[in-house]
Amino acid sequence: MFKSFGMQIAREGLSHDGYVDYWLNVHAPMSQGVHDLMGYVSNEVVRAGNRLAIAREDMSFGAQLDGIAQLHFATEDGLRRMAERPEVMKWFEDGPNFVGMRTGFIAEEHVLAVPRREGNPFKAIGFLACETSPEVALRRIVPEDGLVLSRLGEPTGSTNLPGLEVPAMDYALEVWGRDAEQAEAVLAALVARLEGKVRLVAAVVVHERVILLPKDHQA
Repeated sequence: MFKSFGMQIAREGLSHDGYVDYWLNVHAPMSQGVHDLMGYVSNEVVRAGNRLAIAREDMSFGAQLDGIAQLHFATEDGLRRMAERPEVMKWFEDGPNFVGMRTGFIAEEHVLAVPRREGNPFKAIGFLACETSPEVALRRIVPEDGLVLSRLGEPTGSTNLPGLEVPAMDYALEVWGRDAEQAEAVLAALVARLEGKVRLVAAVVVHERVILLPKDHQA
């Protein structure tokens, strides 16, 4: 399965809370019935930059972000195909009502352990740089509450926007926790065991809300 990592900054004049409220209560419901949408996850960024203790190369990344949208689809060009549908255009055109700047990636997702989301509404996302896939090594140390590895591919826009610079990275690693502190601790422990094989470039902790449960995430 493929998905987007849509990194977003709230539009000018809209508070973070206003951004989240509009996303969840106005924009997200518009996705109901969208053809070929196989999953939709809202990630409100709650910890990034100097609020994270985990060691990483880019200590400032994410501090300017309000959220990361994840749309799931079957093929690598699924997002583009979706956007071409007239019934989807109204939904996509609503984005500027709460999003000021956005960028991101198309990613190929591998569910190494099905996420156990009940009681674990927080998620840490670590962005990795490595020459080869860390999947084999990760399968030996899978956290009990779930592990998703995504290979980052085609950008969905410029990765060098004013106030939204994205460092070079190859993979995204997602782990879950009952609170922000636990999610960050799980990621830190996992990356420490991979030391030498990968570099942790950046990280954020998010409050995850599932709008449409991705098919491959169902236990």
